Amino acid sequence: HSIYSRLPFREIRPLTRRWFSLTPAIKFRARRIARSHGLKARELLAVNLRGSQKFKEVPTTPVKYWVAIVSALREQHPNLVVALFSDDQDMVDEFMALADFRAIDVGQEPRTSGGRSITRAFREAQNRSKLTKDFVARTWLISRARIVVTHTGNTAYWTALFRGCHWGFFQFTAEPGHLNYSRLPCD
Repeated sequence: HSIYSRLPFREIRPLTRRWFSLTPAIKFRARRIARSHGLKARELLAVNLRGSQKFKEVPTTPVKYWVAIVSALREQHPNLVVALFSDDQDMVDEFMALADFRAIDVGQEPRTSGGRSITRAFREAQNRSKLTKDFVARTWLISRARIVVTHTGNTAYWTALFRGCHWGFFQFTAEPGHLNYSRLPCD
């Protein structure tokens, strides 16, 4: 995994739009998820807090760092709504307990706790097709947010690809607590 703001978006965008564009049904699903939580993408500060087994590939950034950066971004953008997307209930609970601002838990199924593997939970689920469609819809919804705070991993990578630009994209890297972002405008 790398620093996603360094991706060659100008070259990638045409490929992503042609080969990885979402179906209207998935986009509808994303809009339905947003509506059910009262979210509007352009007014959204999306926090993609990945937990579960991600630590096997990339060390997990402690939740206190997530809360600190989101708090700082809220000070700069007080009109944005903070929406939390996560596969790990323990991390959601810790984030909500530490945050001195309102955040909406968008939820996710499956969601694990106690270190249980999200991959295992997904494998054991009876409705994997629906869960997959919901997951892709949530990833696309995150990518539409005005500001994204995310991790280093597959979901974050697809968020960057769907977004097509590095502006407003804050990524915790493989070094816990280290945040990468670009101040440059998108090309």
